[in-house]
Amino acid sequence: MSQDYWSFQSVNFPDRFIRHRDFKGELTVKDDPGEDFAFALVHGLSGSGYSFQSLNFPDHYLRNLNSRVVLHVLQTDASFAREATFHKVAGLTGAGVSFRADALSDFYLRHRDFQLSVAWDGRRDLAADATFIQQQARWRPYGIIGDRWREMGGEHGPLGWPITAEYDVTDQFGVVLGRRCDFENGQLAYSPNQGQRMVLSVYRRDHTAVFEWGPTDPFGYDFFIVRWSVTGGQPIPPTAQENVTQDSPGRTRTSGFFLTDLPDNAAGSDGKSAGVSFVVEGCDGGPGSSTCRQGWTCPIACRL
Repeated sequence: MSQDYWSFQSVNFPDRFIRHRDFKGELTVKDDPGEDFAFALVHGLSGSGYSFQSLNFPDHYLRNLNSRVVLHVLQTDASFAREATFHKVAGLTGAGVSFRADALSDFYLRHRDFQLSVAWDGRRDLAADATFIQQQARWRPYGIIGDRWREMGGEHGPLGWPITAEYDVTDQFGVVLGRRCDFENGQLAYSPNQGQRMVLSVYRRDHTAVFEWGPTDPFGYDFFIVRWSVTGGQPIPPTAQENVTQDSPGRTRTSGFFLTDLPDNAAGSDGKSAGVSFVVEGCDGGPGSSTCRQGWTCPIACRL
């Protein structure tokens, strides 16, 4: 969740960025899906330098294959490690950065005809084609999660920018419960078992966690049960539960929200910040004799 992702802007075609498409490295104008333009610079697979790990295909890396750069699934052999490792140096034009191939020490990552390749540094036109401006990657989520993010104000709303691609949420048996995306200030999740358009959101507002859900169409409920707990160490407080009814503004038979105070300075056993996790389920009848048909949503959390 804390991994930094970067985009790489061409110095001689400043409207174009490194991306993968159809598992090939290219230089294009930014469009959707924006995740195609985002890479983590992880420790080089050959033991030094850096490797370009794809955001939306995290088991894939940019690789020099016969001088053409492709996005390739991780392999365990030494050849792959070297072909997927680059050394970052000062930009060959005097600005930005350039990447020297580990497997071919005089060759650099470059674009040519808007395709990525590696080329010898003696080529006259190499410097500009092999220099990039490294910048924090930004992308906009799409689909039902992206729609809710935009409804909430997008990057200017309480969640801020996404920091991961969407990923599956599974239970202990590996069954997919939904999809989730992490943001600077919280999470969004799609939980289809509780409704065809059911989206959960959670974010921190000062010392309060704001948890929202809905719509549960075509299901409607008399009340909702919210459970929450602090994760990452000792529960602070212990797992708690509260019934949420539809008798106040903003709560209906298909949607609702819940607020809870957050403890200060909570940390997990690894010394990192803990998080508060929520689930909700809709129920009919009275709290003492209720029927909860669709079960609990997938969990969603925000950092303390």
